[in-house]
Amino acid sequence: MALPMQSRLHGAAIELAAPYVAEMVRREMLNRFGDATYTAGFQVVTTLDSRLQRAADYALRNGLLEFARRRGYRGPLATVELPDDSLETPFADWPIQVRQQLDQYVPGGLSAAIVTALNEDNSATIVLRDGEIASIPWRGIRWAKPFIDRETTGPEPEAVTDVLAPGDLIIVMPTAAGSWALAQVPEAQGAIVALDPSDGAIGSLTGGFDFATSKFNRAIQAFRQPGSSFKPFIYSAALEHGNTPATVILDAPVVISSSELEAVWRPINYTGRFYGPTRLREALVRSMNLVSVRLLLFETGIGNAARHIAKFGFGDAALPRNGSLALGAGAASPLDMAQGYAIIANGGYAIKPYIIDSIFAASGEALYRAEPVVVCAECQAEPDEPYDDEPVEEIPLEQMAEIALEYRPDAAAAPELFAGVNDAPHVVSAQNTFLIQDMMRDVIRRGTGRRALALGRSDLSGKTGTSNDQRDAWFGGFNADLASIVWVGYDDDLPLGPGEEGSRTALPIWIEFSRLALRGLPENQPPMPDGIVSVLIDRETGCPARAGQRNVTFEMFREGQVPVCESTEALPDIFNDTSGIDAAEQPEEEETLF
Repeated sequence: MALPMQSRLHGAAIELAAPYVAEMVRREMLNRFGDATYTAGFQVVTTLDSRLQRAADYALRNGLLEFARRRGYRGPLATVELPDDSLETPFADWPIQVRQQLDQYVPGGLSAAIVTALNEDNSATIVLRDGEIASIPWRGIRWAKPFIDRETTGPEPEAVTDVLAPGDLIIVMPTAAGSWALAQVPEAQGAIVALDPSDGAIGSLTGGFDFATSKFNRAIQAFRQPGSSFKPFIYSAALEHGNTPATVILDAPVVISSSELEAVWRPINYTGRFYGPTRLREALVRSMNLVSVRLLLFETGIGNAARHIAKFGFGDAALPRNGSLALGAGAASPLDMAQGYAIIANGGYAIKPYIIDSIFAASGEALYRAEPVVVCAECQAEPDEPYDDEPVEEIPLEQMAEIALEYRPDAAAAPELFAGVNDAPHVVSAQNTFLIQDMMRDVIRRGTGRRALALGRSDLSGKTGTSNDQRDAWFGGFNADLASIVWVGYDDDLPLGPGEEGSRTALPIWIEFSRLALRGLPENQPPMPDGIVSVLIDRETGCPARAGQRNVTFEMFREGQVPVCESTEALPDIFNDTSGIDAAEQPEEEETLF
């Protein structure tokens, strides 16, 4: 009776905040168990890696906040009437209406603050929740060019008075330097998905800036145009139908009459220029649209390409049966794209993404355990030598039973246990996917994804992508351990704004995620399979180089597909017809417009 009254919240401690995944699990549990989901005390174990999930949340929020800064400052949330001598008046004596303004929920871990004074050094004094007084230095304010519309901003501010005024209710964020910076809730949204290429386990998934303000899970529910990030699958289909990374395709105007594409369709390169005869590797590295269109229409065929690309897990929505397929004009979710990239990363094995690893009853009884198909090249290969007959240590039956309940070997450790059971089907050849991996590695080394060189790794492959009118920005990348996709766009499908492309908008988010996700992990590049040869070729013609020839480079080929070129007269006519070709420099950036 003498002790003071106390109360506290009772419930499960949240070890990892992953609300989009929690909602996916809730819906799946409802499908399985109905209303008992809420009362039976089930325990669900997911495939999430807490380190990857935290990295995804951090990278996406930071990237969207940075995007919001580039698009201009939309102004304060409101203007409040401050009490006289507000800095000298105790916060508890402030009007309750003002104090409640600071208690409101702000998405994304941001905070509300009220500007109380503007200082001569262009800093601003602010009051935070519970009356804490802080300061925003000029470096945290000077980014705030006035927002005019989604494509236009005003001039850069010259003083704090150009941005703020006393009484402004604003949003602020903490900085790494220990100070505060002016911020705003992004209007754009995004998603990150990361998969284990060996079995499709989802290591991280976040479907937006803040689940509390929007339950729409863009990682699985937003079907958007992947743009140039879809081109690796187009090139894979081309390789499957007789082309090589050294095949030369003419980058020149294409005009197609099609009722499906509204009469006349004229795809263009991002720069509006034409670059003449171009090897496939260079076309993918520089994301050249016209080469992709010609490759699809005149080399591979739409039907052949669609049937091949479907092996990567894409449905009909992603596979329009017309020339726009070459430019990623279908509809795919970030999870779809992550699955496709994971299949490239694992050497062509069809894996399926999954999020629930196991389900247990309140008593601890196992009700469900995932049995995903597993990439197991060893399972599908004949053993080099028969098993030896060396004696093994005998284990008592009771100990063997205990071990059996816990022992879950992987395919690499015990391939004989997986052969013919859960081994993933090999749907695309190892040689095909290796060549695509290698071409995508050049996208990072010297192409549109070269900003990823900041990670200091040589085992990464990737591809940028931007859809028509900059409505969607993508970047996807992988090594042998992890395949991940980043998407950024507006929910209303309006353009992101000038210059907002995959390489500027999505790639920095992917870099930050990968920096955290791969920290401390050794490089793991998919190995070169049998049946691949390296040949010195002429950079211009793609033909094997002659002794002493200059302007050469090494190229990878499947055995039996090294080009044979006896003389320049035997080369395609495109080398003798350069009419209408602009010989300007190659584009510094991609992106897809059609």
